[in-house]
Amino acid sequence: RPEILVTQHRDADGRLFPVEARLSAVAVDGRTRIVMLATALTENLSAQRRLQQQERIFRQVFQASEDAILLLDGDDFIDCNEAAVRMLRCGSKEDILPVPPWGLSPEYQPDGRRSTEKAREMIETAYERHFHRFEWTHTRADGEDFPVEVTLTLLELGGRRILHVVWNDITERKRNERKIEELARYDLLTGLPNRRLLQESAEALLQAGERERRPVGVMYMDLDRFKDINDTQGHETGDQVLSEVAKRLRGCLRQCDTVARLGGDEFAFLLPDTSVGQMQRIAERVIEALEEPFTVRGVSTRLGASIGLVRYPEDGRDLAELLKHADIAMYRAKDGQTGWCLFEPEQASNVLARVSLERELRHAIAERAIGLHFQPIVDATSGTICCLEALARWISPDGRPVTPDVFIPIAESTGLIHPLGDLVREIACEQALRWRRQGFAVPVTVNVSARELQSPDLVERILDTLNRHGLDGPALELEITESATMRNAGQNVANLARLREHGIRIFIDDFGTGYSSLSQLKQLPVDALKVDQSFVRDMVTDPADANIVETIVLLAGAMGLATVAEGIETPEQLRAVRELGCTRVQGYLFARPASAESVTELLKAGRVDIPGTGRAR
Repeated sequence: RPEILVTQHRDADGRLFPVEARLSAVAVDGRTRIVMLATALTENLSAQRRLQQQERIFRQVFQASEDAILLLDGDDFIDCNEAAVRMLRCGSKEDILPVPPWGLSPEYQPDGRRSTEKAREMIETAYERHFHRFEWTHTRADGEDFPVEVTLTLLELGGRRILHVVWNDITERKRNERKIEELARYDLLTGLPNRRLLQESAEALLQAGERERRPVGVMYMDLDRFKDINDTQGHETGDQVLSEVAKRLRGCLRQCDTVARLGGDEFAFLLPDTSVGQMQRIAERVIEALEEPFTVRGVSTRLGASIGLVRYPEDGRDLAELLKHADIAMYRAKDGQTGWCLFEPEQASNVLARVSLERELRHAIAERAIGLHFQPIVDATSGTICCLEALARWISPDGRPVTPDVFIPIAESTGLIHPLGDLVREIACEQALRWRRQGFAVPVTVNVSARELQSPDLVERILDTLNRHGLDGPALELEITESATMRNAGQNVANLARLREHGIRIFIDDFGTGYSSLSQLKQLPVDALKVDQSFVRDMVTDPADANIVETIVLLAGAMGLATVAEGIETPEQLRAVRELGCTRVQGYLFARPASAESVTELLKAGRVDIPGTGRAR
C-alpha cells in the first residue's frame, strides 16, 4: 500500500516548498525496491489535498457516530450513516433516502399535529435560524414509534445549503422522565395519587362541576387504630397494611372516582357527579371493607375508619376548603364512633372550641394542673376498703370543670394521652406514698387507655414511676378496658405478665362490653373482672342483665378471679350482686369520688357503711 508523506524541500534560491512523496514497494529482478513519486504541492493542489483530508475525517465521524446522522437537501435525504439504518431497523440506507422526512413518522405527532405540516415548519425554521432543536416521534420499520431529539444545522456543501440532521434516541430518557413524574404525582408505597395529583385532578373536576352544574363529593378518611399497629408490630407491617388498604379502597369506588393518599393513614376521595346519598353509600362500603381483618405474616389485625363527607359547592369553593371541612366532619365521626359524618356548618365552630380545649389541656398537663379524686372499691360483705380508684379531674382556665368524657377523647386523638397517663400515675404514686407514711397501705388503681397499652415502653415508664417514689408493685393497680386488652392480645399478654411479675394487679374494666373470647381471656394475666355498670344498673328489673352479671361472676370464679360490680347506687342492687357472689363493689351507695383529704378520713375508719348490714364506719 503506498505511503503518502508531505515533506519540505528547498529550491535553488533556498526557499522551502512542500512536496508530496508517494512511496511504493515494487519487485525488480527478484529484489524489493522503493519507488518514490514526488509532486511539488502548489497552493491549489495543497488546498485540494486538505479538503480531501477533511472529507475523509468527516466520513469517518459520520459513520462512527452512535447517533443517526442524515443530510437533508430540501425535502430529500441525500445520505445517512449506518446508525440511522440501525435506529430505524431498516435493511440499508436505500430504504431511507427515497422517503421524505415526514414519511418516517406516524401520521400525527403527540401534540395532535400532522407530521407533514409540523416537519415542514421545523425545516423552514432551521433554514431561517441556521439551527433548530426539537423533539419528534419516528416510526421504525417494524412499526414501533419512538421519541428522538432532532438537531438541524445548516451547512454549505458544494455550493448548496443543506441541513445536517442528527437524531438522538431518547426512549430511555422519556422512560426515566415518566418515572420521575410518577414519583412526583403518586404515592410510592400504595401507588395511589398523592396530594399534588389530587389537587390537579380536583381543579379540573371542580371547574367542570361548576360549568355543568354537577355535584362533586369529597371525602376525607383517617384510619382508626393504625398508630397502634405501627407501635406494636413495626412500620414494615404498617406499610403492608397500608398497601392492602389501598387495594380495598380501589375496589369500593367507581371507575370515575379518585382516591389519594395524603400521608400517613390519611386518604381523600374525589367523587364526580355524586349525590349525598351516593356518597354515604360509598362511605359505608369503604368502612365495611376495612372492617375485615388484615393478615400480615400470619397475624390478624383489625382496623377501622372515620370519614368526613362534604359537598361541592355547598361546603367549599376549592379543594383546600373542602378538605378542611371534611376533616372537621371526620373528627366528628371519630368522636361519635359513627364511621362517617356529613359536614354541617356549625361543626366548624365546634372544632375551634375543640382546638382551644386541646391547647388548654396540653398546657394543663405541662403545668400539672390535672388533679385526682379517689373512689373506694370495697369488700361487698365487710365494707373494708380494698383499693382506691384514681380519677382524673380538670378545671379549665375559665374555672369550669371539664369532665373526663370530654377531655379523655381529645387526649386519645391528639397523642396527649401518653403524657396525661404518665402525669396521673405520677400524682397517684405521690399520694400513695403519703398514705403509706400515714400508715395506710391501700393500693391505688389507675386507668390505662387503649393507646397507652400499645406503647412499646409503657412497662418501663410504669416501673420507673414506682421506683422514683420508692414504691413496690402492690402499691399500684391498673384498670384496662376489655376491648383494649383484646386488641393485639398477644403483645398485651407479654406486657401485662411483666407488670404482674412486679406485683402489680390487673383489673379488666367494663367487662362484658368488649369482644373477648373465653380462650383469649384464659391467656390474660389478670386478677379481677369489673362488671360494667350498664348491666348492674338494671339487673334488679331486667332478668337478661341479671343473667349476664351471674355469668360473669361464675366465669370469674371458675378462673380464680375476683369480681367488682361497678355503679352500685341502691341497696337492691347491692343485695342482688351479693346474692350472685360478687366479692367487691363500687358506687355512689358507698362513696362518691372525692379529694385525697376526704378519702383520708375514710381510710382512718378503715371501712365504709354497707347498707342493710348494720356495719358503720
